[in-house]
Amino acid sequence: MVNYHLLVNGFMRNYEECWWAHGQKRDVGYTSKIPGNSNTHRMDEMVHDIAGSDFDWEQAREQPMNFDAKAFLKLLEEGREPLWHGCIKHTKLSAVATLG
Repeated sequence: MVNYHLLVNGFMRNYEECWWAHGQKRDVGYTSKIPGNSNTHRMDEMVHDIAGSDFDWEQAREQPMNFDAKAFLKLLEEGREPLWHGCIKHTKLSAVATLG
C-alpha cells in the first residue's frame, strides 16, 4: 500500500519542513544547501544532509580517497551527466530514479 502510494504520488516535497512542524528541533546552523553553490545537484544535497552540519568538508578534501570513495564519486559524476547530449531537464540519475 505504501509502496503503491509512493510510486503513484512520489515523496512529499519539503518533507524536512513538515517534520520540524511535528516538534523536532532543527539545528540553528543546519542547512540542506551547500554554501556558495545555488545550482547544486539534488544528490549532492542528499550527501551533505547525510553527512550532517558538523562534518568538516575542508578536512575531507585534504585526505586521499579510498577505493569506495572514488567509486562513489564516479557514480555521482556520472549521475550528473545529461540523459542525452543537449538535454537540460534530465540526468542519467534522474532517469534511473524515475524508472526505479
